[in-house]
Amino acid sequence: MIDNQKMSSSCSEVALKLFTFNENKSEWKQKEMESSVALEDDEKCLAVSADLLRSKLYRDLSDFDNHLDDISLDWLNPDINSLINQCL
Repeated sequence: MIDNQKMSSSCSEVALKLFTFNENKSEWKQKEMESSVALEDDEKCLAVSADLLRSKLYRDLSDFDNHLDDISLDWLNPDINSLINQCL
């Protein structure tokens, strides 16, 4: 899940929240980021995220629902992924 309150053009902290589903209790439980996700370079990831927000590239992002409405939209977003890879 993305915490929209932490999303900004400065991106000073990670906005991602991880949850796992506990089938026994039928509930979602938040996991600590330190123990479950490791980014190779946190600062670089935050900087790239901030650049993407400033450029408003999210306007070109297509999800699978968009693809179902218009099959010419690629839900894998290869152009955006290519730009991200160039920045990393």
